[in-house]
Amino acid sequence: MADLFFPQLRTGAIAHYPIRKTAATRTVLNVLPGASVLMYPDDAARKAVWSWEYAGLTMEEAATLQNFFVACTGPLKPFTFLDPTGNLLSASSDFTAPAWQASSGLRATGGFRGPVSDVAATTLVNDSQAVEEIGQTLNIPSNFSYCFSLYLSSPTLSSVTLFRRSAYSEDTVSVPIGSDWKRVWASGNLHDQSTGLSFGIRLAPGQQVTASAAQLEAQPGISGYLDRPQAGDIYPNAHWAIDEFSIQYLGPSNCGVSVAIES
Repeated sequence: MADLFFPQLRTGAIAHYPIRKTAATRTVLNVLPGASVLMYPDDAARKAVWSWEYAGLTMEEAATLQNFFVACTGPLKPFTFLDPTGNLLSASSDFTAPAWQASSGLRATGGFRGPVSDVAATTLVNDSQAVEEIGQTLNIPSNFSYCFSLYLSSPTLSSVTLFRRSAYSEDTVSVPIGSDWKRVWASGNLHDQSTGLSFGIRLAPGQQVTASAAQLEAQPGISGYLDRPQAGDIYPNAHWAIDEFSIQYLGPSNCGVSVAIES
């Protein structure tokens, strides 16, 4: 994974809307003697491209982006890009998948109906006499703003702890839940310069909850759920898709920048 990460603005946003995201694929075609045709997808040629226009940037924000472009030597060096239109979690609707690390005393049973159409739910039971947790650890900057959310329900009125944890910091939020599905979330910035961040929930001894539709976004606020049955929207081999970085100075604290990234 690249050591460089595409920066967030001081507002906690990575990009400005509207964002144009396109996907390019390639199909290999072989024409055999007798006019038979063999076709197969060339997965190695898959490519995603994001493009957008920053508007109203401060001089400092524009300089941060320009310095990052220089650090990457333009399109030469790779960096990790956190898709601002996506969900960073893997297996976001299956808490029994290997992407989720659960404490030994936590039992997970999947396959239940969730609150989002075509998205399953998982029942989590803490069979131990200690607080247990389940979560994901991602190789992403700890000093970015994130919003972690999921749907929860419980057979009884109770509360669940949502946590965000880095190498040197942790933030927790206790949220009340009941028998009806409720989307809960926690957001913020740990202001930790390390890399590596864990997100998840903690259950009290004997507690049972049903969870579904987990999401992690590299922004301060919550948005609509995006199902990611397998890999999350973290791109460790992204490149600038422009050869020259240009800043439009429109006025005091009003800079414009055109951006294109591919991976």
